[in-house]
Amino acid sequence: MKALKRSGVLLLILLFTLIVGCSKVDGKDTQSIKAPKNEGLSIDGTWKIKNIDILDEEIENKDVLLNQIGDFISISNKKISIFNKEYSNPRFKLKVVDENYILSYELNLKVKDVIDNTSKLNIVSIIDSNSIVGEFFDLGNDSGYLFYSGMLIELTREDKEPKDLDYSKGKIEAEILNEDYNSDVGAMITLKTPRILMENGDYSAEEYRTIWVSLKDQKLQPIMEKDNIIFPRLNGIWTIEKDIYSKDNKHIEYFTAKPLDGKVEEHSFVFNTDQNVYKNINFISNDYISIEKYEGNNFNNIFTSFQTIPVDNVNSNVGVSIDEIFSSEAKEKYKKDFNDAVNALNNNKSDVVSTIDYTNFTLKRNEGKWTLNGKIMTNDLDNDGTTFKLSINPNKKLLNYDTLLIPWKDLKSNFPFITDAYTAPTGRLAFITFNDKLLIYELEDKTIKGSPLAVINLKNDEEIIMVEWASGSYVSTWSRAFKDGIEIDMEED
Repeated sequence: MKALKRSGVLLLILLFTLIVGCSKVDGKDTQSIKAPKNEGLSIDGTWKIKNIDILDEEIENKDVLLNQIGDFISISNKKISIFNKEYSNPRFKLKVVDENYILSYELNLKVKDVIDNTSKLNIVSIIDSNSIVGEFFDLGNDSGYLFYSGMLIELTREDKEPKDLDYSKGKIEAEILNEDYNSDVGAMITLKTPRILMENGDYSAEEYRTIWVSLKDQKLQPIMEKDNIIFPRLNGIWTIEKDIYSKDNKHIEYFTAKPLDGKVEEHSFVFNTDQNVYKNINFISNDYISIEKYEGNNFNNIFTSFQTIPVDNVNSNVGVSIDEIFSSEAKEKYKKDFNDAVNALNNNKSDVVSTIDYTNFTLKRNEGKWTLNGKIMTNDLDNDGTTFKLSINPNKKLLNYDTLLIPWKDLKSNFPFITDAYTAPTGRLAFITFNDKLLIYELEDKTIKGSPLAVINLKNDEEIIMVEWASGSYVSTWSRAFKDGIEIDMEED
């Protein structure tokens, strides 16, 4: 079995690899995302734990974990059982990578930095609910390593058939691995400042900042902020920045998306348009952004169309079609919603563009939920048209989590001037927003507990366009992205 190099930095990168997953290297690695049949999944079966190396120094109860040596984990396309934790909706990403496969952009480490003499290596990322569960290094001959929750687990396959496992012997207590109410919890929150009309008659660009809020060891930590959009993906923490091409009387707005602290290749954008282009971001997820867009030469802070665009092709001129994210049935729902919205218009319908554009949709907040919205366009290129709600609920391709644990009507009753609300998957924190403030509350039994832990002042009509939650060991990992951020002054009760 190939020897693993031991270095101080490995302790950091292997944990981070668990959270952020595998990353594309120069487009040369072979990869596919599958929901394979049992016989097609190379790592299915029952695996015996030969050894456990605890790589995350912050993991507690190490003796309990080490007692799992000799026990088993089970892997199939229907269920993953690791210790006493089960994942019932797994997906798998298989990559055949070489020694230059990047484990982390943040620390600039590659496979060859941690594994000797590796020309090709099979890595299977185990994904559940759009988050990396673990990384399986398949070494062949029924042997491999699993990076999981800050641990390197050495495995041998005992049976190619997965089994239901009995965890009564040496069961790990839930608080060690489960991301429950008492777990550390944190959130990246991206805020957008709208454009304003300046003295010269032009409009400013919208601005973005991302703040990091975390409750660690039962205590609210300093709240940090960084300019621009910081957001998590399966292959690391990324950033998006707004750029403007301004030359030859052109004003064309575009985005730069790249791994945080990583390098991005030089791009020579070809702007095949004689019109100005303005873009605002309405929503961000792991793999997509939703924008509103104006193309023309008479910008008046209105946007005539929507688009949802892959982060990996963030400057695409064409958004994805609704059926590329949902099923083909979504087109029929879009068509019905469009026609119903057109029929409901009271003004002159002769100016409406009757051709349905299935790429013309975005996500926006409404009463504590993300909703899909389409747009009815007009023949007047400087008219922003009419926005209508789609009867399509966002799916896991767009959202990891969007559950409001307290009914909106109850929040509205308690906070009459509320504008938005978010609650943590663990049920521990809630964010309540008003026109000029964001309040951080602790929850207990799905109820607001006492006075706010902190109050953040919002700037110039800021609105939230992203909230991504982390819990357990993910909190420490995500917090590193803000180690060079600025601490926000909080109003404490």
